[in-house]
Amino acid sequence: MPLPVELPISKHFPKDRQTEIAKYVDDRLTALTQSLRQLREDKITQWRRIYMGMPREKVKSFPWQNASNMVVQLVGSYVDQLKAKFLMSIFGMDPLFEVDLNGVWDRSEHAEEQREALQAWRAYTGLESSKLNLLPKYEAWASTIIRYGMGAIKLLPSRTVEQVATTVTESGTVLFEEHVRHDGPVALPLIFEDFLIPLTVSEIEHSPFTAQRARMSRFDLEAMKYDKTYDKTAVEKVLVQPDRVGSERTEQELKIDQGTQSSSGDPTADEWDIYECYFPYQVAGKTFQLIYIYHLGTKSTLKAVFNWLPENSIPFIKGVLGYDGERSYGFGFCEMLKDYQEEVSAIHNRRGDASTLANTNIFRVGSGTQLDANFSVFPNAIFPGETGAFEAVPLGRTANETIKDESMTLQLATDRAGVGPSSSGSGSGTVGKKGIYSAMGTYAVMQEGDTRANLNKTSFKQAHVLLGRQATLYDAYFGISEKDMKSLGKQAEHLKKALENIKAGRISLPIRAATGSINKEVEKQNLMLLLNNVRSHWQMETQMIQAAENPMLSAMQKDYLLQTVIAGNMLMTKIIKEFGITDPSAILPEPAGIQMESDQMHQQILQQKAQQIAQQIAQSQQGGTQQQLQAPAQGSNQAQAQTGQPGAAPSSAPQAAPQAAEPAQMETGQ
Repeated sequence: MPLPVELPISKHFPKDRQTEIAKYVDDRLTALTQSLRQLREDKITQWRRIYMGMPREKVKSFPWQNASNMVVQLVGSYVDQLKAKFLMSIFGMDPLFEVDLNGVWDRSEHAEEQREALQAWRAYTGLESSKLNLLPKYEAWASTIIRYGMGAIKLLPSRTVEQVATTVTESGTVLFEEHVRHDGPVALPLIFEDFLIPLTVSEIEHSPFTAQRARMSRFDLEAMKYDKTYDKTAVEKVLVQPDRVGSERTEQELKIDQGTQSSSGDPTADEWDIYECYFPYQVAGKTFQLIYIYHLGTKSTLKAVFNWLPENSIPFIKGVLGYDGERSYGFGFCEMLKDYQEEVSAIHNRRGDASTLANTNIFRVGSGTQLDANFSVFPNAIFPGETGAFEAVPLGRTANETIKDESMTLQLATDRAGVGPSSSGSGSGTVGKKGIYSAMGTYAVMQEGDTRANLNKTSFKQAHVLLGRQATLYDAYFGISEKDMKSLGKQAEHLKKALENIKAGRISLPIRAATGSINKEVEKQNLMLLLNNVRSHWQMETQMIQAAENPMLSAMQKDYLLQTVIAGNMLMTKIIKEFGITDPSAILPEPAGIQMESDQMHQQILQQKAQQIAQQIAQSQQGGTQQQLQAPAQGSNQAQAQTGQPGAAPSSAPQAAPQAAEPAQMETGQ
């Protein structure tokens, strides 16, 4: 995957324009960080404590020291449940990405082979550890979305080449060969507070400004000085002024809780916040997509280039939970269920304290006995005294009635979260001998599947689809290595053709998430039914084509047979698509040239019909003329017979009079 060369904006914009853009970036970034400060610094710390089930105080001193201080991890439980639903709805289905085919293509295009090759490639790269390796990335991404309401993953093309020492020559020279560690898109789930987007933006593609914060160490910035794409002077200026010594407050609190706090005197503990910004900028009525690497503390621009990604795409894919149309950050479980978790924990701890108190008694003894406060009671203890001289007084009682209150609160939390049971439709319908659910059972499953959990899964699948399309776009524009192509065998040529067609915009291969079948056995039975119908269709069309070759048939009969074959193929194409086969031409052959022959036959019939109609019209016109000529002659003979004068003819037929006079003169001469 050869990556394109980044083009600095200094090659196109003058110095004053660059200064203007840098000020725009600084103003935008400053406003964005200030508006998100409470969310990124205060709320995120509380949410992490809620998710991890950490109590507000480590040791509870009320109603006594070391009182019950347990946190019922309600949020963590629901987050893990919904995360499992998210991941299994994608990785538990086959294929990982389902590629569809739009339109109808000629068999010579091998469109179905292109679709299958791209689908196999997306499935391989999605799970391969040396490629995208999506499973662990999706775990972090889905967890962030569910916990905080919004999560982003970054997808960028990358190529990493390393030198591998192979041998040493006799002169002592070490020989190396190149090893491609990674070649292709890289997926990186972002920490919640490291992704910045305006609060009112719902889609990243329409965002006026999107940024990612990268927390860099001194080693990272030192490496930038040797990268020619960065401004070395600006990097040296940034190195002088770190943003903080050690981690930021939210990360420090997390490290303290985990017991991994680093020493403040470590010289390598300095950190800088470097922002990678993507935004459109208009100049003279034209819109340019720019990428800025910026340090807000020193107002330094480390890199300013034009967007080099295909079609000016943005490398971030955002997933949202509980989107309400008003805010881009969604509504996560940590914010949604925090009050429920506190209430359940309080009820549980009160019941635990009551049980502890009920298990503790005080002893009352008579004043005249030999027992005093220093006497200890233990099993099988013997002490002198009369009946009633020693009495155990209970201090509390068990609070079993609070179990109902706790169960009610848990039910309310479940209803609010909308996670629901792990399966739906249980006990509905009947199962046949082959394990096939009845229609009532299938309907029940589909009806109970209309839940918020399914809606949330669909939302995550949409983000999953966007990532697949973005990765395919990178492969189409930047190519796939020859080594990877060889590993695909015969599918390599079809994959190469599919990517070329996608880049040229000639073919549309929409990628969507795979859908789980409610009853896989039903799909098998449907395909077997389709096979029988297709076989009948093949036999019928073969018979009609053979009949059309009969020379004894008239042109009209032959045209009807050919049109019947074409109409049958059209209807069968629609039926096959309804069965889920995206390219019906792969199993539905079309006789070569049948459409052309049908059109020619149809035109020939129309011409014959036209000739027949013309002949009929000509014959009718000729017959009418003869009738007109015969009518005047008969009228002249009748007039001559009545008057006895030859040549007498009606005034209405002067041209027929000379012809009618000859017979009259001949009769007179005789």
